[in-house]
Amino acid sequence: PEFATADIDDDDMDDGNDTIVVDEKIISFQDVSDRILTPKCMGCHSHYESYDVVKKQIGSIFGLVMANQMPYAKLPNRPPVPLDDADKKLLSDWVNQGNPYTELLPDGPVVDDTLKPTWISLRDKVFGPKCILCHNSFGPRGPTKMTNYLELLAWSQKDEKLFNFEDPEKSRFIGSMIGRIDPDNNEFFFDPMPFNVTVDDVPTDIAPVSEAELEVIKEWIKQELPFD
Repeated sequence: PEFATADIDDDDMDDGNDTIVVDEKIISFQDVSDRILTPKCMGCHSHYESYDVVKKQIGSIFGLVMANQMPYAKLPNRPPVPLDDADKKLLSDWVNQGNPYTELLPDGPVVDDTLKPTWISLRDKVFGPKCILCHNSFGPRGPTKMTNYLELLAWSQKDEKLFNFEDPEKSRFIGSMIGRIDPDNNEFFFDPMPFNVTVDDVPTDIAPVSEAELEVIKEWIKQELPFD
């Protein structure tokens, strides 16, 4: 939702003027990030670092938080842990104000929505919404966590076949997304990831990695995993 609430001056309305007087302080994306997203969400949703991502998904985020279904505790069974009333009010006020980026840029920054072969771009548009929901340190896929760039590099050092810079198509990272059978180390990808199973306690309707996204990921691997 993107809408604004304000106090309307009755005298101005009677005169035919549409002057809106806003008494409350403008809440910035940084305010919400510092208080809510960074400490309580980014452990699983690292792509929420991006304002553009949060702005697009704010309806889902707001609904789950206000229904006390998010965030999860950092435990194996991960029961929901509701935000306190002060944080809920901050999030609600920010949504009511139209999700401003800063006080000076209420409509948000100009964002290039093109998917690029960099960690930052892929994290925001592919890995975050499709992979890191499961591949984080809080669930059963902890050994293969990729919440941030350093964790992914650490994973690749443990699994030398995760990335093949000479032939990205042969990377185990790609094989898991296209559903290729990989007999090495008894790893079999009968179905493409994301698996959409309930064991990871995430939605079961996550979209598969598209052909266009796969091509960008292959180019990223070919360029040896540039950060940005």
